[in-house]
Amino acid sequence: MKKLIGGLVVATLLSFSLLPGVSAQNSWGYVQAGQTLTQDFNGLPSSGSFAWVGKGPHFLGGVPINASALPGWMAWQLGGSGSNAIFGITTGSATASGVYSVGSSGSSERALGCLASSTGIYAIGTKLVNQSGQTLQELVVELTAEQWRKGGSGNANRWVCKMATGQPGEEALAQWTEVPNLTLRSLHSSTGAVTLNGQLAENKQVLSAQITQVGWLPGNWLMLRWEDMDEAGSDDIMAIDQFQFTAHPGSVPLPTVDSLVALSPSPTRADTVAYGIQFNGNVLGLGPQHFSLVAQGLSGAHLAHVTGEGKSYQASVVTGSGQGYVVLGLAQAAGILPGLQGLPFWSFDTIWVDKKGPVIRTA
Repeated sequence: MKKLIGGLVVATLLSFSLLPGVSAQNSWGYVQAGQTLTQDFNGLPSSGSFAWVGKGPHFLGGVPINASALPGWMAWQLGGSGSNAIFGITTGSATASGVYSVGSSGSSERALGCLASSTGIYAIGTKLVNQSGQTLQELVVELTAEQWRKGGSGNANRWVCKMATGQPGEEALAQWTEVPNLTLRSLHSSTGAVTLNGQLAENKQVLSAQITQVGWLPGNWLMLRWEDMDEAGSDDIMAIDQFQFTAHPGSVPLPTVDSLVALSPSPTRADTVAYGIQFNGNVLGLGPQHFSLVAQGLSGAHLAHVTGEGKSYQASVVTGSGQGYVVLGLAQAAGILPGLQGLPFWSFDTIWVDKKGPVIRTA
């Protein structure tokens, strides 16, 4: 089965070992359309040693890891010379291939990552089951990608995100569709190996995607996984944290602006216009960083600052000099807000600015 994701259709048939017997830890139940499932991976161990037998898939909620707070999360050894998949604990200093519970030493704040080499090429991911009683057509997924190791090869590494759906018992026939917006990429790839703290702002990045035309039927499973590509040289460690998943039965309406107030008595002549903005609808993932300003005919017009969260924001626009207009809107939000698919810029207010005034001519 082929699926459309952001206008790109990719279908790849990969081998998938038969899943273990049905267990509460082998899948993540999605029971109500529109609900948001979250996973912070803090249920992963921060110490200990563990031994898997075989290449998997291995469920993290099962023996020997017993991370019961991670239902449906699993790991695969897709290739490499090793006979058994490896699971370990690391602060980012690990150099051997494997799946890792990543975090600072002894800390309960964890993330799920992996590292590839010729002895083991891995994938990490999750399996959900549609228990909502409805066919779910649209997914909204968000996660934080954290880099914990720079291998020093000089090559940017990738963990390609793919998705598949199917009926129970058909996991071995999974046809994987690439989800480019959720693919993890090294944030640092210069030469010289170094351990990083993936919790620091410079070592992490929020990724999100809106996936349409999914056709996830009641009772069927849906899997998302990240395949670690074994690039030349010593590889990096990237990890997934703060995962969020929402599914809808159909197209989600465009979010709306409930109220927008320009707090200036005369915006046309004002040097600065302050806004109060209130959104309505699904704006999960929206933040100040998504606001943008487009100006034409003006010099020095810019968005001075935006504050707020959720559905309420305040913005300050510097109008600059000259004669023209400024347009306030959202940019790069197509993967964040359901309904904005394919819209690089969504405008919600335009102000005409005239600071030239009348031209007085003398004889």
